[in-house]
Amino acid sequence: MSRLTGSVAGVVPKLVPARGSTFSRVLETDDARYILEDSQVRVDGTTPTGATPRVVTLDWHAGQFRWRVAPAAVEADSDAPSSLALGDGTPQEWLHGFSGASNSTRVSVGFKLGARRRRAKADKRISGQNLVFVEPPDSIRDTYNEVVTTALALRASAMGVSHQSEVYLDPHTGRKGHGGATKLVANADLTITTGHPAGAELNFVPLVVHALGHTYFFLPHVLASRTGTDVTANSYDTVRLEVTEWRMQVDQVPSGAEFVGYVWRFMNKDGGPDRRYNDNFQIPVILTWEVDFFIQGVGELHLAFSSRAAVATFKAAFERFQQALADA
Repeated sequence: MSRLTGSVAGVVPKLVPARGSTFSRVLETDDARYILEDSQVRVDGTTPTGATPRVVTLDWHAGQFRWRVAPAAVEADSDAPSSLALGDGTPQEWLHGFSGASNSTRVSVGFKLGARRRRAKADKRISGQNLVFVEPPDSIRDTYNEVVTTALALRASAMGVSHQSEVYLDPHTGRKGHGGATKLVANADLTITTGHPAGAELNFVPLVVHALGHTYFFLPHVLASRTGTDVTANSYDTVRLEVTEWRMQVDQVPSGAEFVGYVWRFMNKDGGPDRRYNDNFQIPVILTWEVDFFIQGVGELHLAFSSRAAVATFKAAFERFQQALADA
């Protein structure tokens, strides 16, 4: 699969922390423990109820992705099953499960009273959950964890999302009021974190980047891009990463940044201050590194950071991850 699109209407955009450990075969919810086995998911310690969540799994079987699913169900007046059988699934089902889009349940709260009404509400909540298991080969697991760790380390030097808008300046007038710049680049807010959409429990902790109204989930097998309720999933062989070095004017020099020098807001051709302006002042300049993702069919993501070492470490980790996927 190179690219997959779909809609996840009903997804709660708010992220919640992932409770699952790193690619564990056990997921715990408020109601039960779910243990992934070869052809089923064993249910342990659940309260008596006929509701079960939807379970979606992904593993690498004979060098290929294998998708499996156990649909959500509510069986009235019955005890919860001790195991859930896994059947063949699709990439779309897995993506919907990860995104928190739940199946419609067969429960109607209606006018039930007392214990029956509480039971119906509990059944509806349980059957609206999605449990997501991923079992990657060791090489993918290890390199994916490196990507997450090194990306989180970038946060300390994040300068924002660059290239939100670019204005190229006339070289004869660019010095006046722009500190000698040849183009103006607007930066926007950037968030790098971990988590997942509400409604899903995962056995791993995905890397998440928020930028310019888009949410990017760096998953172990695809890069999922979400805008509103629309999701596009790209395999990593359709994602290109480039790093470029450039100079950035800042109000204050961030801790650990590589300071280059100062420029005048209004400057002459020789770099000196234009003394015709009373409100002239010096602007600090630092080196920054732009991490550019080119995502086929989605667009471009340009992130700016002030740490040379952190960017180099992340780039190396991401390239190792892509190579592990290609070799799997």
